[in-house]
Amino acid sequence: MGIHWHSGACAMSVSNYGRAVLLLGIGIVSGIALTIFGINESGWWQGEAKLEPGSHPFEADINEVRSFAYTTNVMMLTAQRSMAGGPLAVQVTYADNRAPQHCISSPELGGVLSSFAHSKVIKQIRPQEIKSKYPIILGHLEVKDAVIGEPITPWKLSINSDHSIVVVEKLSAAFEIDISPTTFKQLEAGCAQLAKR
Repeated sequence: MGIHWHSGACAMSVSNYGRAVLLLGIGIVSGIALTIFGINESGWWQGEAKLEPGSHPFEADINEVRSFAYTTNVMMLTAQRSMAGGPLAVQVTYADNRAPQHCISSPELGGVLSSFAHSKVIKQIRPQEIKSKYPIILGHLEVKDAVIGEPITPWKLSINSDHSIVVVEKLSAAFEIDISPTTFKQLEAGCAQLAKR
């Protein structure tokens, strides 16, 4: 009986040791993963959370933009060109069966590209704040420029309840920008606002 008891105790000791080693291994691997992927102790994604107030979040040179796509829950606007600095061919389609629009706009898309290029970060915010403080989703923005192999991170755009503060989400980062909300009204108006402007 005594032998069996000692054998059982030994087995329990080995089992506990194994658990300790397993937990230690998990901790080490988790620490390495956090370091590699750039997540710090406060939960920020370091690689995307370093935009300081006053910095410009729009990554593209507006003269080199070849494709600009803005999508909402009711419409999609695309503006494209084949050469740098040229006019933009605009197409607008709607989810509610309205007739599509086609027009030619200025190289700066009626000033819209300049508005994005001159926008600045006001402050960084935590992504979990967005639903409560900026509950209205404006749309999604995707831009492609002439630089091959350097994709530009898409934006998700939201706004607060009184339509005064715009928020951008890029990957795991979120920040307020000082762009005018009327910029998005221009896009929503389509060719009525953008044609030959």
